[in-house]
Amino acid sequence: MREGTVTITGELSEDLRNVIDRYLNGHRSRSLATLSRASGVSYTTLRRLYQKEGNPTAEPVLKIVDVALN
Repeated sequence: MREGTVTITGELSEDLRNVIDRYLNGHRSRSLATLSRASGVSYTTLRRLYQKEGNPTAEPVLKIVDVALN
């Protein structure tokens, strides 16, 4: 891991999934693809995060949270 790199695991991964679910729920026009475009995070990365796969850095997580909560 590079110095200064932050990764998420465990409860934070579950919290991120909950944030994405809140973004998606109740909005028929919203999808992982629209969140990907709005956040600038690739669809593949976003899908992996949503499925709690991999070990993401803070940058894509912050981009997703910024769009999903605003």
